Amino acid sequence: MTGNANEGTALLSRPKLRRTRTPLPKLQLSVIMLIQISEPIASQSIYPYINQLVSELDITGGDEKKVGYYACESLFFLTESMTVLQWSRLSDRVGRKPILLIGLFGSGTSIFLFGLSRTFWGLVVSRCLCGLLNGNIGEYNTIIGDLTDKTNRAEGFAFLPIVWAIGASVGPLIGGNLQRPHERFPLLFSGKFWREFPYFLPCLVTGSLVFLSCFLTTPGKSKRRVLAEGEEGTHPDLPQKRKGPKPLRELLTFPVLISISNYVSLGFLNTTLGALLPLFLAMPVEIGGLGLPPPKIGLILSAYGLATGLFQILFFARMIHRWGEKRVYLNGMLTCLPVFGLFPIISLIARNYGVNSVVYSLVGCILALGALQDTAFGAIFMFLTASAPKSSRGSVNGISQTSVALARAIGPAMSTSLFSLSVQHNLIGGYMVYLVFFLLSGLALVLANETTSLLRPNSSPTTTTPTPLPKLQLAIIMLVQVCEPLTSQSIYPYINQLVSELDITGGDQRKVGYYALFFITEAITVFQWSRFSDRNGRKPVLLVGLIGSAVSMVCFGLSRTFWALVVSRCLTGLLNGNTGVMKSSLMDVTDSSNRAKGFAYFPLIWATGASLGPFIGGSLSTPQKRFPGIFPGTFWAKFPYFLPCLVVSGFVFFSFVVVLLLFKEVATSMSRPDPENVARTCPKSVNGPLPIKDLVVFPILISISNYVALAFLNIVLAALLPLFLAMPIEIGGLGLPPNRIGLILAVYGLKYPVEAAIDWVQGAIFMFVTASTPTSSRGTVNGSAQGFASLSRAIGPALSTSLFSFSVQHDILGGYAVYALFFVLSVFALQLGRQLPEDMWEEVDDI
Repeated sequence: MTGNANEGTALLSRPKLRRTRTPLPKLQLSVIMLIQISEPIASQSIYPYINQLVSELDITGGDEKKVGYYACESLFFLTESMTVLQWSRLSDRVGRKPILLIGLFGSGTSIFLFGLSRTFWGLVVSRCLCGLLNGNIGEYNTIIGDLTDKTNRAEGFAFLPIVWAIGASVGPLIGGNLQRPHERFPLLFSGKFWREFPYFLPCLVTGSLVFLSCFLTTPGKSKRRVLAEGEEGTHPDLPQKRKGPKPLRELLTFPVLISISNYVSLGFLNTTLGALLPLFLAMPVEIGGLGLPPPKIGLILSAYGLATGLFQILFFARMIHRWGEKRVYLNGMLTCLPVFGLFPIISLIARNYGVNSVVYSLVGCILALGALQDTAFGAIFMFLTASAPKSSRGSVNGISQTSVALARAIGPAMSTSLFSLSVQHNLIGGYMVYLVFFLLSGLALVLANETTSLLRPNSSPTTTTPTPLPKLQLAIIMLVQVCEPLTSQSIYPYINQLVSELDITGGDQRKVGYYALFFITEAITVFQWSRFSDRNGRKPVLLVGLIGSAVSMVCFGLSRTFWALVVSRCLTGLLNGNTGVMKSSLMDVTDSSNRAKGFAYFPLIWATGASLGPFIGGSLSTPQKRFPGIFPGTFWAKFPYFLPCLVVSGFVFFSFVVVLLLFKEVATSMSRPDPENVARTCPKSVNGPLPIKDLVVFPILISISNYVALAFLNIVLAALLPLFLAMPIEIGGLGLPPNRIGLILAVYGLKYPVEAAIDWVQGAIFMFVTASTPTSSRGTVNGSAQGFASLSRAIGPALSTSLFSFSVQHDILGGYAVYALFFVLSVFALQLGRQLPEDMWEEVDDI
């Protein structure tokens, strides 16, 4: 870009020519991820038992309806918002490593103090200390921005939500299962100390993990060259030929402001959800919760995080490349509306019909939607990065993180207090808290939509006409693709009955291992088959895979012993390398202009096969009973599950014939070796970060704003869900015990296909933040973004859980006001996300 560009110029416009993707620096990225995982483990481990701890401290006078008023999740984010900008600015000058070490030391020390606290003020001091010394949340985003460029940033930022999800999964699991060890493990923890400090063990474990991560190091901030005279930066809103840091006022451009605004709204709603969920799970059913015990709450929250991580690592970067950062961000923000709308529905069902399968299904929906929401964070960070000059990214991120930290500080306090207020005064039936955040979600969507003006530059760039897809070859590849789910999924409707009839009822372990046989053996050989196809062509491998599947399905239908089933399924997996070769074949027959369209068919075809397979297996099993006139005789009685296997095998064999006769070989040469695993750290730079005022530009602001909105809604869900599950049915919850809540949240994590949309958003917003930020100031920009996000995450839990209590107490909207509020906030966040450009901003060079 040149200096003639303006605020209407697309902040994240895609390059016209495809660039070679830079390999990720695996070692440094691994170090950062290992250090980062200690943060969510330490911060999330208290959620399963915090409500019970508050009750035991007798702060509420025995009134469970008031528990939400005293949730202290916000304190960390509130104090973090006061210092994260300063830490981020300091990292732009002295390097990232010292700041990381100080943050880790502060987290480890404070979590120990938290476990030893026996007064409310002891809890307050420990959480505040953790926030004051911790500037790391912005550093991780900054370092990823430093280590990546436009070609690999989506992959780099995809790891941040993954690692956070893993930590957020392990943390609640530790907190829920290690609390009160003198009761749970009396043989190991029977002393007076453990009775006096029943929550110290999980704090000891998580704190030790944090201190261990201090031994992992990362290089300091690399030196950056000074721009040559006459060399220009690329950001449209920044004056050119500046060699020093920019003042703060020059950074407050529209792109920076709108990015930060979206980030704040995201962080606020995300944190609110995070605070409301455990409160909702813990509170009795009669006051709007589910009444679950800490172990179950921990398990539920743990599973939630696990699913989020699975989807991120598998799909986030691919979705960014296919649909763009803005769409990913908006999809994530959209989930806030149904999330807050479901809380009162679940509570009403639990109150009237008990905690039944419908309740668990709806809780699973909340978990899935919550996971989808997290993908908005990656997207908003890409907006933030693109909106800021490279030399001032630390400053911009510092601004954004300060704003988000404030929102996160307000969110938990506001949500938990509104929860208590709603319950105490029965406002809208005790559900006013949900109505409030439903409405706030709507406002966040409105804000997200403010990026519409950035969708295209003033003059539309010329684009290459897409190459038409080779329809016949594509159809053949899709035919092969549908065979995969048919063979793997068709056995599910009858496998339990088959195992029972074979007298293999020795427990679930056998069945679980059996289910996995196909995928395990396939995993062992799929790489070798793919490598073989590079050397000898795709067609031979496709044919071997199809004939192997057809034969093994026939063998499966004729099996009458457990080991025969094992051999047949292993045979299918060992001979089947098609899952990788099909994608290679599609890449061979497409180019950059039509590849996205071609790959779009894969999930559709898989879904088709995954639907047809179980239908065939369920409808055609035991035909001698279902269709005695067509299938009489002893053969069908002896082999009651052969017919569905025969039908699937016949279809696979038909596909074999089609490939043999019609498929044209597409692989013409051996694959090339991967380039050296090196990523450039910082292309252009100045001799220091830009002043904060120079970072306040529209791309940074809109990225940060969306990130904050996403973070807020995400944490609100995380807070509301456990609360909803734990509260008694009579007050709008489900009244579940902690161990059951933990199980629900664990299952939540396994629903990665559904939750994909939320983690698409988390990763996408990070890409926007990174793309909007100058290289030399990524620490500042990411610090700002994380500061605002932390603030919103502090606000979210407190706000959501308080609103939950308030709604139930005062019967506001039947006690469901909290869900309505966050539904509206989700709409607002979605509107904010719409302000992000459809295409990624051009990266900002240092100026």
